[in-house]
Amino acid sequence: MIIQRAYLDLLGREPDPTGLRDYRSLIIDQGWSERMVRDNIRRGDEYRQDGAERIVRRAYRDVLGREVDPEGLRHFRQQLLERNWTEGDVRDA
Repeated sequence: MIIQRAYLDLLGREPDPTGLRDYRSLIIDQGWSERMVRDNIRRGDEYRQDGAERIVRRAYRDVLGREVDPEGLRHFRQQLLERNWTEGDVRDA
């Protein structure tokens, strides 16, 4: 499911009932794509506060086998928030 996958990837959790209902309505009634759902979640406070950091930390552990250093966290968090990088972009870099 598009919504569940986006929540898990970006926020690290299942969608709450309100988010599930609202995004389902946008997909069905307004033709939103998965990209539109993900872009909307990225603009939200929860993602901006916690999600980007979680993505960077997970990528460092998975790809480099270590915790992120402060400079790497700052740099990649900025790329996620200001340049709309994806987790794949972080991992590739």
